[in-house]
Amino acid sequence: MIISAFVAIFVSLTFIWWIKFTTSKYYRLIDQLPGPRVFPVIGNVLNFCNKERRNNPFWALVTLSKDYAVDGFLRFWMLNEGYVVLTKPEAVEDLLCSTKNISKATGYNFLHEWLGSGLLISTGATWHKRRKILTPSFHFRILEDFIHIFNDNSAILLDKLEKISSCGIFDVTPLITLCTLDIICESAMGKAVNAQIKSDSKYVKSVHELGRIIIERTVRPWLFPDILFHLSSYGKQQRLCLKAVHSFTEQVITERRLVFNQRKNFEISVNGTEVRQKQRLAFLDTLFEASLDNETLSNKDIRDEVDTFMFEGHDTTSASISWTLYLLGRYPTEQEKAYNELQTVLGEEIIITASHILQLKYLDAIIKESLRLYPSAALLARKLDEPADIDGHELPGHTNVIVLTYLLHRNPQLFPEPEKFNPSRFFQHNEARTGIKNFSYIPFSAGPRNCIGQKFAQMEEKCVLASIIKKFRIVSHQSPEEMILTALPILHSANGILISLEKR
Repeated sequence: MIISAFVAIFVSLTFIWWIKFTTSKYYRLIDQLPGPRVFPVIGNVLNFCNKERRNNPFWALVTLSKDYAVDGFLRFWMLNEGYVVLTKPEAVEDLLCSTKNISKATGYNFLHEWLGSGLLISTGATWHKRRKILTPSFHFRILEDFIHIFNDNSAILLDKLEKISSCGIFDVTPLITLCTLDIICESAMGKAVNAQIKSDSKYVKSVHELGRIIIERTVRPWLFPDILFHLSSYGKQQRLCLKAVHSFTEQVITERRLVFNQRKNFEISVNGTEVRQKQRLAFLDTLFEASLDNETLSNKDIRDEVDTFMFEGHDTTSASISWTLYLLGRYPTEQEKAYNELQTVLGEEIIITASHILQLKYLDAIIKESLRLYPSAALLARKLDEPADIDGHELPGHTNVIVLTYLLHRNPQLFPEPEKFNPSRFFQHNEARTGIKNFSYIPFSAGPRNCIGQKFAQMEEKCVLASIIKKFRIVSHQSPEEMILTALPILHSANGILISLEKR
């Protein structure tokens, strides 16, 4: 009897809350946009939980957008959280060019315990200060110092690919991921973790496990509240992984700071003249410089930024390289064009230089077209700090706004034959005639919060891809329809990217 009364009271209060909520300005402004039917209290949770979309919220978003979006707008509700999805360049521009609404959406909160106030998820004054400090580190001339890291780790990758190529068809993504993890670790921290050689290291395993836990949490709404997540087995496992990752980063920071301090004023004698020797710096050294100059970066702040480099800098690049290899394997004519360009630019050289990278124009177009079809960041998300006018639609503050890059890049009105892999769209001689509109192509986001590391990523991808294409002929063994696309948070194929290699 008591239980029945309690249930009746709970249902009544929930109903009253729902009626009040649906008459609020917040609800009315969002709900006027096109979208699927909204169920009381749960909103559109069921639209993400049918047999076709279960555990794949990304594909649910794609499907819902195709079915319900009108003029590039879609709305849906997750309990009392309103979401608006954009696939129209003009609307995307209004959102991404805002200098006020720069906060990331609710889902990014899951990264806070790992990345703290790092550049990816910080906002406001903290974000502005960090962005200003870090931007000079990504100038092309400074990035040239990292090319030797790209070459060294590409050479290790080639050895591993040569051994596995004799086994026939294999999933290339894990091998590429270990290579990019080695590259970003040495570039960011100045310390090699040798992930390609010791893939079972505690740090490497913990980084991968943290990514898996975030994905698992994203598809389980009951784990959204921190208190419930931390009571779960996922929360326990995350704490263990965070302890390993943060301990490793802190140890590297301590060791690197000692080296940095010793080398900062190091001088050598050349022909009797004292000259200062320029040292090759890791990104970590840039943070040390900033903390010396204005003492505004604590060890915790530095750790947050290094962890952010690690998170953002290996999986995104790995995905891009893997998808490019897949597409080259499906389009052998384009692959041969890339190979012929490499033969012209490199000849018999096996070490790729900054000069070579600038000359690889068609490979650059191939990477751009690959990022159009399979953008690493297949969706971007903001949470409005204040009301905003998005392409004529008034959206209230606290709205989660998602840019569905995957569909934006496949809009037939923006890209003729959008499903076709056609690097000529981006080749320098054709680029002026493509008519590509602003904000219709945003693989590295756009506006004030665009990806700070895009030049680094492009150089790394060119170097790794050039090494592979020069040595192997790639053959893909899946059709696009066979791929199970997931994007939590990076666009991957849940059933792998299966290729085989033939030595040239």
